[in-house]
Amino acid sequence: MKAADAVRGSTGICCSFAGCRRFTGIMKKFSIILSIILCPLLLFMIIFAACSSLPSADARTVAVKPAAVDRPAVVPVQWQVVGCRNFSSEKALDLSFALGSGNIPYVAFGDGCNSGRLTVMKYDGQAWVTVGAADFSADCATYTALAVTSDGTPYVAYQDCGNGQRLTVKRFDGSAWQTVGTEGFSSGAASYISLTFDANAAPCVAYMDGWNNSNRILVMKYNGISWQQTGSGYVSDGEAAYAGIASARNGTLYAAFMDFDCGRKATVKKYNGISWETVGTAGFSAGYAYGLRIVLDSDQKPVVAYTDCANGQKATVMKFDGMSWRPVGAEGFSAGQASYIDIVPSPDGALYTVYRDGSCGNKTAVMKYTAEHSSASWTDAAGAGISAEECGHTCIALSAAGIPYVAYTRDADGRVTVMKYGTAAD
Repeated sequence: MKAADAVRGSTGICCSFAGCRRFTGIMKKFSIILSIILCPLLLFMIIFAACSSLPSADARTVAVKPAAVDRPAVVPVQWQVVGCRNFSSEKALDLSFALGSGNIPYVAFGDGCNSGRLTVMKYDGQAWVTVGAADFSADCATYTALAVTSDGTPYVAYQDCGNGQRLTVKRFDGSAWQTVGTEGFSSGAASYISLTFDANAAPCVAYMDGWNNSNRILVMKYNGISWQQTGSGYVSDGEAAYAGIASARNGTLYAAFMDFDCGRKATVKKYNGISWETVGTAGFSAGYAYGLRIVLDSDQKPVVAYTDCANGQKATVMKFDGMSWRPVGAEGFSAGQASYIDIVPSPDGALYTVYRDGSCGNKTAVMKYTAEHSSASWTDAAGAGISAEECGHTCIALSAAGIPYVAYTRDADGRVTVMKYGTAAD
């Protein structure tokens, strides 16, 4: 190669590198300018896309998850023992039961461990305690009937073995049991005793009067000084048993009994202010009516419950509808033979019965009737065989809130248990 050519070649190469450097510089400047222009635009697009993906203010409000709320645990409603089981001494005889003001449960019974003398106990919220002195009657007390006034004063009526088996009524004055009127005021031996209060809170008793072996039903009322016969004569026309009494809100007294003149069927009478008149037809039950009880329902209609010998000695309840006596549900509705039957009305129109149920080992059964539809019938009040063992006497009462309480004796030794259907807080 010639020297001149070499010089030209070198110069060409140098010129190419110089051009490249100028071009590169221009591109760098262009890139800088482009980045200055595009970066804000790109940032704006990113921010716009992010904002577009957010929900509206209203949507955000709806989508907010509420804070967790502590909900109370569901407390089961079931039969619960009041206090403890079998709280009484052994051999409690002729159990009677009532609820006082504040839903304080009371029981009365003859103390079989002390010659059958009368004892009354109540549950004070912590334990079962004796009301006044234990065994306060002069001698044995049978056919006991317990009731509590609206102001919380307990009364008890009983056949007083210390006074010729005549009728005695006592009331608790807050410190001791006081005689109402005189002890043993009935003419003869008093059996099948029932106790209530009239519209003026005067105590009234119905019983079978054994004077001169008449064995008729008599009703007497305490007038503040002495006991006076209600009406001019006996309630029943002839021999009778299982006397029951109920008082309407208007003061009318009703008496129910097993009427021997009508084949030992059920008869109910009411006092019209002068005499006792038959309600409906005398002897209206299908057969023998043992253990007869009477109450007035929420409409003040008389209702009776009894062991129905015409229906396999099962439980039957009947109600007077203003014209005639009609069965409440089916006659003989219990699953097995029913004894020691008791009944109580609910303010909402329902009826509760309790009895010793022969179909479940003679345990305590509780049934409820609610006439809410045409197919209304007696159903278990969560109560087929609520007692832990075979029972003796059974009684039922209802709190002001409609909570049923049941008292019963254990058949093996006569000890008393009280249960209620509700929660521990009721």
